[in-house]
Amino acid sequence: MKKLVRFDEIAARLNIGDGEKLFIKRVADEILGEIERATRVGYPKEIYQAARHLLGRGKLLRAILVMLINGVYGFYGKEKALKLAAVVELLHTASLIHDDIIDGAKIRRGVEAVHKKFGVELAILSTDLLISITYNICADLGKKVIKMISEAGKKMSEAEALECIVENPTIEDYFKIINGKSSELIKVACACSAMISRATKKEASAFGNYGRLIGNVLQIKDDILDFISNERMTGKTNPLIHGLKKVNIVEILANERGLSLDEAIKDAYKLGKERAEAALKGIAFVESKKRRIFNEFTKFILERNF
Repeated sequence: MKKLVRFDEIAARLNIGDGEKLFIKRVADEILGEIERATRVGYPKEIYQAARHLLGRGKLLRAILVMLINGVYGFYGKEKALKLAAVVELLHTASLIHDDIIDGAKIRRGVEAVHKKFGVELAILSTDLLISITYNICADLGKKVIKMISEAGKKMSEAEALECIVENPTIEDYFKIINGKSSELIKVACACSAMISRATKKEASAFGNYGRLIGNVLQIKDDILDFISNERMTGKTNPLIHGLKKVNIVEILANERGLSLDEAIKDAYKLGKERAEAALKGIAFVESKKRRIFNEFTKFILERNF
């Protein structure tokens, strides 16, 4: 599996000690190892090649958050947490392949989109394979986790469908879509990680809400980057340049509030910052030294340029 170049960039930008950076990189390697085992090539090899094409090339933020939450509780149930982290990354990757087929996108994570390299048929089948693999892994995580992951998948599909059919989306429509499409999987992943780690119900709920808000920040920042960055930096097809139908908070704010592009970008950033601050406030119960890494991750998600 390809080296996590993007994650190395992220680790370098976090304002944490060298020991903490090394620890996070080691955790990333463990997650990759879990994904490697789960997606070991079968027959026919072509479907596995398609399924693995994007793996190891992403930022791995969702999976790392799973392990950071597990670390808050002394890595209790670490083996299960690693499996959950793999599930999250595999499901997220499957959703990206779906997105790219729907949008007709050409690049993802700096390489050819799966459907462009392997064809639409194999791309669709590769997502079926990835989803099947995740449920095989989930069997080791218990009925409650399976139910929560399944519900997240349902909400992601509903939100994707809403984005396809909505006309002239409002801010309310936007958050309905991203809460399902972008935030639900992170919310459930964070809550399940806390559950596996034997957090209290209140703490698991708080981490779930943290994940929901972080998902909002991720998507809002992605929308801003569509206007201020380029495909070389982001590693994916820019929907604005190629005329793809995507809801974008900057466009919605400009239309609803009669703002210039610069003003709409500033307002979008403000919405992202408010959610980032609310996310951190909700996990104030975490011991300060451990919370520092969450602070840095949250800051990176808001301030990144890719």
